[in-house]
This record gives sequence, C-alpha cells and structure tokens, in this order.
Amino acid sequence: MDNKGQRRSFIIAVLIVTLVGATIGYAALATNLYINGTAGVATDANWLIEFTDSAEVSKSEGVTSNSFDHNATTFEFDVTLSKPGDTITYEVDVTNNGTIDAKLDSITGLDEVNEKEPVEIQYEITGLTEGEVLAAGATKTFNVTVTWTAGTDIPEGELSKTSAITLNYVQNV
Repeated sequence: MDNKGQRRSFIIAVLIVTLVGATIGYAALATNLYINGTAGVATDANWLIEFTDSAEVSKSEGVTSNSFDHNATTFEFDVTLSKPGDTITYEVDVTNNGTIDAKLDSITGLDEVNEKEPVEIQYEITGLTEGEVLAAGATKTFNVTVTWTAGTDIPEGELSKTSAITLNYVQNV
C-alpha cells in the first residue's frame, strides 16, 4: 500500500473512532424524560351559589315593607318610603352550596339604578367586596339598604324605582 492509501485508511479509522466516540458521548450525556398521567373530573363537583336567607333588620318610622322574599337566585322586596330621610335595611345571606370555591367577580347594576330617576331613592349594598372568595360550604351575610335621600324636596306624584342588581360569582382559580 502506498503512502496515499495508508493515509486514507488512517483518516477513515480516525473518523470511525471519532464517530463511535461521539455516539457514546452523546448517549452518556443525553437523557429522555417522560411525563405520564391521567386527569379526570370529580363527578361530585358542582356549582351552586344561592340566596339562603333574608330578613328586615331596620327601618325608619313610617316606612312600610310591603313584602320581601328570596328564592335561590333572586332577592325581591317592595317598600314604601314616606318622607325624605327614610331608610330600610334588609340582611341577605348568600351561600356556596357547591363544592367549588367562588369569587365575587362583580356587582353590576347598582351604579346604574342609583343614577336613574328618581335619584332621591338610593340603593346601597354593604358587607360584600368584589374579589371576595366564598368558600365551598360558606355563607356570607350582607345588607341591602334603600334610602330616600334626606334634604330633598317632596315631589308631586309618586316616586318609584325598580332595581336590577346582579352579584356575579365565578370559579375561584
């Protein structure tokens, strides 16, 4: 074999040794990680936020609570205020009877109802805060107050205002 053939054989041998070495080095320094798992949803999970109790807790003299009641998703009342400064307050319980924690995402309609005529009648909700978590099985008590603003003129005719206030609960994540 001539010098050129020996050189070619040597280069081929070096390349084979380098390739085998690189393969062994890669195998020694490479690792495969596997993630295996199963996910399911509990069949007993449920979402059930509802009003569970309501009561009249205070009112001005001369205020007539014509009716108030609640069902699972609605609290309704009908009240007659007789003069400026009159107020009535109802206590309402909202309960998470589900298995998933809930968060009060927003209270909607309160600003809108207070801005519409007659502005002398104002609604207020106290004891609830947006972002507040209502844990599964927990109850939160809050107040709904209706007021005929003190110091306002007594209008001619009847004053009446209907509210449409919504408590928007979402899953707490």
